[in-house]
Amino acid sequence: MKQTRQKTMILNAVMNRDDHPTAEMVHQELLSIDPHISLATVYRNLNTFAAKGKIRKIEMSNMKDRYDFRTSSHDHAYCVRCGKLIDVESRYPKKRHTLLEDDFKVNEVEVLYKGICKECRNQKNCDG
Repeated sequence: MKQTRQKTMILNAVMNRDDHPTAEMVHQELLSIDPHISLATVYRNLNTFAAKGKIRKIEMSNMKDRYDFRTSSHDHAYCVRCGKLIDVESRYPKKRHTLLEDDFKVNEVEVLYKGICKECRNQKNCDG
């Protein structure tokens, strides 16, 4: 994978954020630096970086994929109110799933907690 200026910009955009951006968020940020960068270029490169293990792609059903610079094993918590996605230290290490190994080889375990974050809970009229 040849490293171009656009690829470097895309990778840096994810590496410099801790809010687990979508491709659209990365694209919007980069437009101020390079108004010619396309959303398709951002998507293609984010997915390539994820496939090569440089970043982590977080796939959530019925929501846009998010990207994480932190590739080590950890879980995520998603606020259903504001959409914030935060890192959570893994409570289910891979070795716990060895019972599956006879019938199913576990490559990766991802846990996504859904609920309401502290900031949203502290807002008035919160039902969470």
